[in-house]
Amino acid sequence: MVGLGAIEPSNILSTFSSNTVIANAVLGGGAGGIIVGIRSARDKRRQQSLSRQSDQIVLLNRLLRHEILNAITAIRGHAELLSNGDSTDRSFEAVRDGVDRIEETVDQVGFLIRTVGETAGTLTSVDLAAIIQESSKQLPDDATVSVEEPPSVQVRADEYLETLITEPIRMALERTSTNEVSVAVNPRENTVDVSVSATGQWLSEAAREVLLEGVPEQENQNLDYGIPIIRLLVAQYGGTIDIVEDGTSTAVVITLLRTSQQAPESDRPGVSVANLRNAALAGIVAGVVMGLILQLVAGEMGIIGALYGVQTVAVGWVTHLFHSIVFATVFVAAVAVDSLKQYAENLAGSITLGVLYGVFLWLVAAGVVMGVWLNLVGIPASIPNLGIVSLVGHTIWGALIGMLVAVLPTEIN
Repeated sequence: MVGLGAIEPSNILSTFSSNTVIANAVLGGGAGGIIVGIRSARDKRRQQSLSRQSDQIVLLNRLLRHEILNAITAIRGHAELLSNGDSTDRSFEAVRDGVDRIEETVDQVGFLIRTVGETAGTLTSVDLAAIIQESSKQLPDDATVSVEEPPSVQVRADEYLETLITEPIRMALERTSTNEVSVAVNPRENTVDVSVSATGQWLSEAAREVLLEGVPEQENQNLDYGIPIIRLLVAQYGGTIDIVEDGTSTAVVITLLRTSQQAPESDRPGVSVANLRNAALAGIVAGVVMGLILQLVAGEMGIIGALYGVQTVAVGWVTHLFHSIVFATVFVAAVAVDSLKQYAENLAGSITLGVLYGVFLWLVAAGVVMGVWLNLVGIPASIPNLGIVSLVGHTIWGALIGMLVAVLPTEIN
């Protein structure tokens, strides 16, 4: 920016004594912000991973302490009876039940000893319909479970997906008086919802808290171990959980990520490298189109450079494209949030969000912030400054951002 600004003015020393100070202050602050942002993002990711690992360790400790130790205690007691010659069918049955309980617990805790990286390595593309059919075979014969014919959908999971599907069905059967449960599958473009519903309010307040917020530090003796297992498996699969009530029934809705034949490389939180690449590409393309509109119709590119103390067209283009990439990255990060993700799952929805985002930037960034900024660097500007050309440019920019983010591939080969 300083180099480009020094090309046009005749007094280079004056340029480097005034504009350099402004430009270096801004760029130095930007560089520092990048470093702080990267470190903050890494720390947040590390904290999320450690938090999930901590939840797994807490649950593992409770399962081993209660399930296995209780089973061993029962086996030891009946083994002593058998060694004393007091052989009864009840003792043999108790020993078999204890062994089965230990085996079942060991099978359940396998996913609890995996790190985040190890979990990512085990995830693959799994046929959800086949898992639901297999889960229905594990239920009691007297249970009434109505399952809509599930479509063939591949989801991101592993061998514990059957446990994830079976646990909420089992809990609903145990807690509803009708002994009837409904399972529905609702595929979306990028995700699929698996809904397990039954009549009445069959989830306790503690169970809701664990499903929606995580495993508590304090142990609740009345809480089924299946509840935190559901929570942790959904987190490992990169999905979400919601609880829906309509007054007569309660449904646990598990949202899983759809895949083709290959699952995503990792389940680490944050915006993926592919999506950051898409944001940069979309920002450059949309920024060029918008810049051409602003320059050819209104000749406004030079004034953008003035924000950084160098009022030239060249610096205006550099700073404009920089702004475009930054705002495109903010858009990509925003539509990754659960509350907006559902609206950006198709092309029309993504373009609509992009247009709304562009209009918002026109109102706030261009209309108010830019005017304040120009006045601070000594260039008179009206506030708000809401020009028609700027509105057209921002609207087209937003539409292009929404379209490109939706159509660009999200996997890097």
